[in-house]
Order: sequence, then structure tokens, then C-alpha cells
Amino acid sequence: MSPFNVFDVTILGAENGEEMGSFTEAKIVATFPSRWKFYPSYYHSFGMTENYFVFMEMPLAINGLKAMNMNMLQVAFEQTLQWFPKEKVRWIFITVKLNP
Repeated sequence: MSPFNVFDVTILGAENGEEMGSFTEAKIVATFPSRWKFYPSYYHSFGMTENYFVFMEMPLAINGLKAMNMNMLQVAFEQTLQWFPKEKVRWIFITVKLNP
């Protein structure tokens, strides 16, 4: 299964009015597995506390095959979404491990 990665994209120097860098310094700070192999869950946003990243994984997923062929099938992104009504919401809590 393909994992989801959480990145730290802190841009150094931005607070001093210096030129902001790119995402070249981004670091993976957490990884968690996808529930379904070819249907990655759709995440609109997430929460973050002082100690945890909080993800609410709804049973709404992206149909990977449709997404890879959107242009050929002439479908919009929302048509690649698939709802799994018998599945429950899964809450994911990941300990925050960021370097200050």
C-alpha cells in the first residue's frame, strides 16, 4: 500500500523579511498507511495540536484508476471520488516530532 507522508516545510528566513526559499528543504516527519491499495483516502485538511497530527479518514477515496485516466475518460476530479458506505471513519493520531 502507498503511504501518506506528512512534511515539515518550514521556510527559514521568512520572519526576517528575507527571500523565501522553496520546498527543497522539506522533510518527512510522519508516515501512515493508506486504508485501501488503489483508493487513497481523500483528505481535505487535518488538525494539529502541540503533541499530535490528527487526521479524520472518511470512507471517501480517490479511485486511482480513474484519477490516472481523467483526461482520457474526460471526467472531472470529483468523478474520481468513491464513497464506501459500509466503512467507518478512522481517526489517526500521530505524535509530532518536529525540531524547533
